[in-house]
Amino acid sequence: MPTLTEQTRKVAQQYRQYWLRGDLVGILSILSADAEYIIFSGATQVLIKDVANYISLGLPSNQLRYIYHDDARVDGDMAFSLYSFVYQSSHTGKQSSARGCDVMTIRDGQIVCVHEYSSFAEVSKASTATVREKIALDEKRLQCMVKDIQDYFYHKQTYLSPDLQLNDVVVGTGYSRNQLSYLFNQVFEESFYSYINAARVNYFIDLIKSDMRANIADIAADSGFNSMTTFYKFFKQKTGLTPKVYIKQLANAQD
Repeated sequence: MPTLTEQTRKVAQQYRQYWLRGDLVGILSILSADAEYIIFSGATQVLIKDVANYISLGLPSNQLRYIYHDDARVDGDMAFSLYSFVYQSSHTGKQSSARGCDVMTIRDGQIVCVHEYSSFAEVSKASTATVREKIALDEKRLQCMVKDIQDYFYHKQTYLSPDLQLNDVVVGTGYSRNQLSYLFNQVFEESFYSYINAARVNYFIDLIKSDMRANIADIAADSGFNSMTTFYKFFKQKTGLTPKVYIKQLANAQD
């Protein structure tokens, strides 16, 4: 059965493809009937009855084209999608370009909320600073946030809880889901789940170095893993080895 993140990624990819094809029917088919569509550039919410008309005005055309950057970043039921769009005036032929970002909340195969951020600027000069401004993260606040999050995870060792969710971090730190998603995906360049599982692997390695005869499954559980499949996946991703081979190499190095 697909995980929540996999289900979210599938819908986010569909949404992108529908936009690239200019498929209004497709886009509307994966928006829930009461979806929230909020435009942060103007700090306005598009009423549900007006969503179809608003989207139709922004679909690709001879004057407007979209460029998506990398794959959509996905974290649980949220997807974070960066793109550029270029508009060419039919009157003057002059091009203007912009960066955009859609932060989507997806549940049961439907998009229930879209936060749309965009700012017209030269694409070559644009950066994710535009997005940071829209979610109240200037450079100084972002630096403080990095420190706060590292303290939350590493000093308090909250990653040892196998049930830790992004909402727990929201409650524990006071930062919003959008701010946290930006931090993990754009600053740390990994999803929330990858981040905490990497921390768990590091903790496992520290424990196993002090007792290489310990049971691997027990130490993995003590490190916050509630699935051995997940543990093996992230352990090999970090070390390039299986736990048994890694422990054997440690033992050989000490002989």
